[in-house]
Amino acid sequence: MNTFATRLRNARLEKGFSMEELGNMVGLRKTTIWNYEHSERQPKISVAIELAKALGVDWEYLAGMDVTDKEIQLKSLIESLKPEQYDDAIKYLKFLVMEGDYETKESKTEKK
Repeated sequence: MNTFATRLRNARLEKGFSMEELGNMVGLRKTTIWNYEHSERQPKISVAIELAKALGVDWEYLAGMDVTDKEIQLKSLIESLKPEQYDDAIKYLKFLVMEGDYETKESKTEKK
């Protein structure tokens, strides 16, 4: 079994879903889920994303990528941003990258 097949099956079993239940959640037949779990077929990325959402895991995890908890946490935060927050978030991330640490300008000023 390849990594996707193994992780898909393990995630499904951890959630307690049958192949049919998972298939119904994402609009696929039980046989399609079986084919994915037995490496007979590979899903399109869009389908892998829907499967991951249904299972409460990251699609990158299903795809076999090593994703750390911090990366998942960061991705989740970014996905929860409202469109009007994008510019501020980008500015703050650029600030963190340029400064190289977590301290804000205020906390640096307080230390002086």
